[in-house]
Amino acid sequence: MNDLMKDLLGLQSLDTELILLAALKRTRPQELEKERAMGIQAKQALDHLQQEIKRIKLECDRAELDLKKDQADLEKVQVALNTAKSNQEYQVLRDQIERLKERMGKAEEAILMKMAEIDSLNEEKKAAIDNLAAVEKEFKVKEEELQGFLKELAERANGLEKKRAEKAQIITPDALEVYSRILGRYCDAALAAVENNVCQGCHMSVTTQLITQLMIGRDLIQCKNCMRILYLPEREEG
Repeated sequence: MNDLMKDLLGLQSLDTELILLAALKRTRPQELEKERAMGIQAKQALDHLQQEIKRIKLECDRAELDLKKDQADLEKVQVALNTAKSNQEYQVLRDQIERLKERMGKAEEAILMKMAEIDSLNEEKKAAIDNLAAVEKEFKVKEEELQGFLKELAERANGLEKKRAEKAQIITPDALEVYSRILGRYCDAALAAVENNVCQGCHMSVTTQLITQLMIGRDLIQCKNCMRILYLPEREEG
C-alpha cells in the first residue's frame, strides 16, 4: 500500500469519526423530547385543574349569591305572612315560603357538593404541582447531562478537525478532490477495501485488471460500479 493510500485511509478514519460525532450532535437532543413532552403534559394537567377549580368556585359564588337573594326574599315573605289579610293570601304566602325553603335547601346541598369537589381538586392540584416539579427537575438533570455531552462532543470534533486539516495538507489536491467528491456522495466512506475480488463498498466484483493495478499501486483506482477509491488491505498485499 503506497503512502497516498495510507494518508487517504487516515483521512477517512478521521472523517468517519467526525460523521459519527455530527450524527450524535444531531440525534442526542432528540432523547430529551420524551421528558419535554412529559413536562408539557404535566403543565397542561395542572392548568386544567386550576381552570376547573376556578370554574367551580365561580359557580359556587353565584349559587351563594342566589341563596342570599332567596334568604332575603324569604324574610320578606315571612314578614308579609304575619300581615296577611285573608286565608287565601296567607296560603299563597305559605306556599311561596315552602318553595323558597325547598329551593334554598337544594342550593345549600349543591354548594356543599361544590365545596367538596373543590377540596378534592385542590388535593389533585397539590399532587399535580409535585409531579410537575419532579418532571421539571428530571428534565433539568438530563438537559445538563446533554449539554455536558455536547460540549465534550464539540471539543472532540474540534480536535479531529485540526488533525484532519493537517492530514489533508499532505494529500495531493487531485486525490483530495476525488476523495471529497465521493465522500460527499455517500456521506460515509470514500474508500472501499477489495476482499476476495469484491468491492466492500457496493459488494460488486472487481476485475482482475483492476486488482493488478491496485497491486502496482501507482494511481487511484475507483470501483466501476460505486466509484469508491479501492485499496487492498495490508494482509492481502505482496
